[in-house]
Amino acid sequence: MREAPAGERRAPVFHALVALTLAAPLPLGAYADWAWASMAAICGALVICRAVSTLTVRAAAVPPAPFVWWSASALALAMLWAALQTAGFMPEGWHHPVWRDAAQALGMPYRGAISLDPSASRESILRVLSYAGIFWLALQYGSDSGRARYALRALAAGSACYALYGLGVSFLGLKRTLWFEKTVYHDAVTATFVNPNSFATYAGIGLLCATAVLRYRFERGAPGAAGLRLRLNYLFAEFMPRNALFLAMWLVLAGALLLSLSRAGAAATALSLLVFFWVLALGRGVRLRKIVLSSIGPALAGAALFLLIGEGLERRVLDTGTDWQRRSEIYAQTLSAIEESPLLGTGLGTFGPVYRSHRSEEIRPGVNMAHNDYLELALELGIPAAVLFVFSIMVLALGCALGVRGRGRRDAVLPAVGIAACTLVGAHALVDFSLQIPAVAATFALVLGVSVAQARRSDRG
Repeated sequence: MREAPAGERRAPVFHALVALTLAAPLPLGAYADWAWASMAAICGALVICRAVSTLTVRAAAVPPAPFVWWSASALALAMLWAALQTAGFMPEGWHHPVWRDAAQALGMPYRGAISLDPSASRESILRVLSYAGIFWLALQYGSDSGRARYALRALAAGSACYALYGLGVSFLGLKRTLWFEKTVYHDAVTATFVNPNSFATYAGIGLLCATAVLRYRFERGAPGAAGLRLRLNYLFAEFMPRNALFLAMWLVLAGALLLSLSRAGAAATALSLLVFFWVLALGRGVRLRKIVLSSIGPALAGAALFLLIGEGLERRVLDTGTDWQRRSEIYAQTLSAIEESPLLGTGLGTFGPVYRSHRSEEIRPGVNMAHNDYLELALELGIPAAVLFVFSIMVLALGCALGVRGRGRRDAVLPAVGIAACTLVGAHALVDFSLQIPAVAATFALVLGVSVAQARRSDRG
């Protein structure tokens, strides 16, 4: 293994990156303009610091795996198209018709673009680039397994603190998010987020990190060749007492997740946990039948936890029909808008104004999200660029899956958590918009970055 320079082992930029990601949920998920802009500026400064350190030979650049280049190329093409959507030099016949109508109505010289709102599109591009910067930094520094594990521990602890705050506010009956009075979601745990679904995704990622940490520590200490009896004895006699703090974090996160009353968030997290353990087992050559049978115990434990504290979530599940009817109307209107410009799109970040021009009278105004990130991307970027955007993440998940095979039990945990995180956010994105919350996207980017770095078959310092 290559010995890293002393300055590189301390990695102040990496610790600043982790601190930035941990702080992102505090200002209401960093959704306000000043919050995400500050996060983007700090991320840009950290990227520059890393580049300077590489140029001064204090830190060697880590060459990405081939699948990372495929991902980067796909995202670069999608973002290039998003930038071209804001440009006035694109063919006038491609421009959104609202620009022509506005010029005629106001009697002003025509100036248009493909994007309905170029300013909003530029802001959205900047957000995506800041998440890409977080991923790149995590990829560079996460090639060291110690730092990768540190990132997971820090995210597990940080998300547990936010979850504990949310539970405390809920149990005390305070209808507040920080110092703001809650106007909606009074019965749901939202921690420092406004929307419980966004908090559910964040708590789910934290739960995955805590699970990965516990699994790594168990595999490190458990007697490998021993029978089931000795491993169970190790679990209860040594492992649980030594890892009581992380077990407590796991329970806090699981409880907060259920009490967020997010049906999709709970379901997506449960699916991601199953994927995490299944991928680990398949990577070790365990037969699928045995994997399914071994999942019965955790499933029963999850059901028991649901019965204990999931009464509110159960009511939400029973109320799914009404909510689904409303969302299906939104999906229908979104599909109608996509059909008008399936290739060119309307500009990244323009769903709100486009939807308001297509919505039916039955749907209440004020809808700014499609509650399906895939449909929203197809509307805004156009179908080809949206496919490139989604492909850029899918290929990273596939790279993590390939990295699980052939590695030791402990080493496989790190790339496996990347696959599970992609499963979580990908499944939840079918019915919600959590990845559009900067704190959630930044946390996901950090987890995916260190996981992809550990998916490399060669061990680099």
